[in-house]
Amino acid sequence: MKPNLLIATLLLAGSLFITTAARADSPVTSTPFANAYLDLGVVSNSLETGMLSLETAQFLSSWDVPVDAKAAVCNALGWDYEGKNNAVRFGWYLSLKYWGEVQVPLTLNERTKEWLSADELMCVGYLMALDDYFHPGRALAWLQAAREKRPESYTIAMIEAIVSGQINFDSDWPSIWNGVEIVLNNESLKMDMRPEAITIICDYMILYQDENGPKG
Repeated sequence: MKPNLLIATLLLAGSLFITTAARADSPVTSTPFANAYLDLGVVSNSLETGMLSLETAQFLSSWDVPVDAKAAVCNALGWDYEGKNNAVRFGWYLSLKYWGEVQVPLTLNERTKEWLSADELMCVGYLMALDDYFHPGRALAWLQAAREKRPESYTIAMIEAIVSGQINFDSDWPSIWNGVEIVLNNESLKMDMRPEAITIICDYMILYQDENGPKG
């Protein structure tokens, strides 16, 4: 792996953007659980910059970092009305790290499922949903692949529930909370997310328990 090449490709990825319409009140955009991880410098920095750096990509790809911290960094990188490209940047990093080549975009296939960790699959999927939150469907396959690889993770299951809620935002509001509730009640999951983060997520998502959804 050549650091200079990684830096160059990450910088080049900065020219790619996705145009989306505004939707500030939705599962992906209204669950800022990164606030429960502000003691981590990488989370605070991601909130400030909103752009994936080489150092942040390395953090998301590290085996030594807890999965909930990685999810918090993705959450902190955030979303924008005009779209973001953090998933593309992370995909470039991963393809260079594992195969020494750039895939544009990184695709979900048997090779990526085999080589990428469950955490990396989760990060790609969650970043996709945040980058283009008006079209989150493609992200779900990555999150499902992450769950297949690490089915015991509470964090991965919760991120999948959030993104599934985003997909159902236009059609089935009660299912948004139901998906989160299933995770909350699943005693087979390993609790690998901070309670404060779960509270932030639930405080918003439970508003969809009422078929009229959030007010205001």
